[in-house]
Amino acid sequence: MTACRALALSLTFVSGMTFFAATHAASDPPPSTRSLEGNPFAAPSTLPYELPDFAHIKDADFAPALARGISEHMREVQTIARNSQAPSFENTIVALERSGLLLDRTLR
Repeated sequence: MTACRALALSLTFVSGMTFFAATHAASDPPPSTRSLEGNPFAAPSTLPYELPDFAHIKDADFAPALARGISEHMREVQTIARNSQAPSFENTIVALERSGLLLDRTLR
């Protein structure tokens, strides 16, 4: 993971959680536990170059997708870190590059 990507993920996490705390009541379920059904970030776009369908994205789509994306990415990184096999390019670098797909889609 490059330093720029790590910094971007950190800043995204802090800003996302700040946004969430400021806009949701304590009784609301956290976005990471909400269903992403119907959320345009939940699956890769079918448009050319996987461009997002801006006509269907609402402001309310970002917080749940970011929270779920951060949660999934953290879980994927922990799985890579706990791998009992000897570290290799394939099971470390390639695995890190393939992790965080929902987070990447949402950030783009």
